[in-house]
Amino acid sequence: MGPRTISVIGYIDMDFTMATPRLPDVGGSLQAKEYSASPGGKGANAAVAAFRSVHKKARHGDTAGQIHLEYPYEGEDIQIRMIGAVGQDGNGPLAVQNLKENGVDISGVKVLAGEMTGICFCMVDSYTGENRLLFTLGATATIEPEEFMTPESLGNGVIPDLIISQLECRIRTVEQMIKTAGEAGIDVLLNAAPAAQILPETYQYLTHLIVNETEAAMLSGREVENVVKETWLEIAEEFLFWKVKNVVITLGAQGAFYATANGKNGHVPAEKVTVLDVTGAG
Repeated sequence: MGPRTISVIGYIDMDFTMATPRLPDVGGSLQAKEYSASPGGKGANAAVAAFRSVHKKARHGDTAGQIHLEYPYEGEDIQIRMIGAVGQDGNGPLAVQNLKENGVDISGVKVLAGEMTGICFCMVDSYTGENRLLFTLGATATIEPEEFMTPESLGNGVIPDLIISQLECRIRTVEQMIKTAGEAGIDVLLNAAPAAQILPETYQYLTHLIVNETEAAMLSGREVENVVKETWLEIAEEFLFWKVKNVVITLGAQGAFYATANGKNGHVPAEKVTVLDVTGAG
């Protein structure tokens, strides 16, 4: 029996981050305290996180924040495959190499001539760790719904056991991959970020739906200030009514609230940590 497969379908980019004591006002300018450039994208971040979650051989090294991996991983129980696209520019190889170095199968990542790799500009408040992001899809915008009409297409030739996606690809493309997976009995985890409306009939195929407070508000037709302790269950039950099996509402410093189709629900408090930067935390 071959390894089980988690297929992550989504956005790959390069993040350009500046940290500042405060975010600039409209028309204002500020000198950043720090600058960094690093591979990212919600899809790529999810693929790396998935790999680290299921492979005990991934271990922290001596240098802060770095992960040193032991190879080979042949025969491991679960493989992570990234399905996406980068451009034929200087950023593409860096983004793809980062996935490879973190144990992710990159055979499903297309390198497209004439396209640019996605780019995200991040402004981080150095006191709170909160950020503001502005991104362009680049090559990811070329991924079409027709590319995901069969179960095998969801894993670049392999039928996956689980697909993970976000809403950074074209919405119609995401809806098609979810439908194809659902009709084939493949589990689907959707992190509905950035917030966008999807067809109501798409929800029935979701095994796991993860939304933050902003996304929960938008998808349930509320104002974000109305996503409070008293309404968490009500909001989750709306998604369950649409046939989602498991719902998680992430609540930042308040932790997370979950509800399931079999009637279970609860609040999980957050651990107290020092926030450095929330980029990629989703």
